[in-house]
Amino acid sequence: DGLDNDCDGVIPDDELDLDLDGWLVCDGDCDDTDPLTFPDAEEICDGLDNDCDLEVDEGFDLDFDGTSDCVDDDMDGFTEDDGDCNDLDPEINPDVEEECDDGLDNDCDGLIDAADTEDCDTPIVVDPADLLIGGGCIRCNSDIGGGGGSGLALIGLLLGVAALRRRR
Repeated sequence: DGLDNDCDGVIPDDELDLDLDGWLVCDGDCDDTDPLTFPDAEEICDGLDNDCDLEVDEGFDLDFDGTSDCVDDDMDGFTEDDGDCNDLDPEINPDVEEECDDGLDNDCDGLIDAADTEDCDTPIVVDPADLLIGGGCIRCNSDIGGGGGSGLALIGLLLGVAALRRRR
């Protein structure tokens, strides 16, 4: 209640509202030094428990990997919220250079290898037989495009080759 109930001239710390957010520690304010942190506050993606429910950044796991997109899981200086397209691999983030022959989007610009014409000058020739092994795509280990691969990619490639031959 913010009063000196025992008449000792001192109001206990848990009875003060130090950050003036309208919540006392004894009423559930889990950080009385931050006016944006109190029970029922809006949770924001910042690595803190803003609403004092003992959960940090709940509702911010948009890729369903089990961790908040606000947390830098691989400690490379980028979170998923900062544009890290694979926050489990420190060698993949917006600050690295694209490796033009590994089948990954290393720099998180949404483009993989030869498709990344800004970073990869020379198109990479891939043997279509290398694309599919046992129904799985061995060069599709990127988050972009699902990574599963299918026979449709090979069929599309073969149809494209057939169309080019017809034009000649």
